[in-house]
Amino acid sequence: MEQYFDMTMLTTLSGCVLAVCILVQNLKEPVDYVIKLLFNKSLPTKYLTFIVSTILYSLVTYFNSGIKTGEDVLLVVLNSFIVSGVACKSTETIMNKNKGKSEGSLGSDEISEVIKSEVEKVNKDKNILKI
Repeated sequence: MEQYFDMTMLTTLSGCVLAVCILVQNLKEPVDYVIKLLFNKSLPTKYLTFIVSTILYSLVTYFNSGIKTGEDVLLVVLNSFIVSGVACKSTETIMNKNKGKSEGSLGSDEISEVIKSEVEKVNKDKNILKI
């Protein structure tokens, strides 16, 4: 059986963003149901995306190098903001591109291109910030 994700893929920005998008898409409805039962409100998707990205990135960091210091915790939180931001923007771009389609939805190649372009934008911004 083909393995779709491995730890190497999850350590990359694009792999982590893809995993977060998939998890949020599948968790949004059940989480909203529970939140509405408890608080009679809906949880905004961007908050769920940040929570999922923080948990996922924490687990990936723990299993790869461990979380041993406060610096590791800070880096997990900061990187989670980056992952959740790219995931939200990728989902927004996919939804906007999907609005114009009359039948069907975006294919996996088109979704991959959207995620790659968003990751490239982040990498470009990251290179600009280097001193």
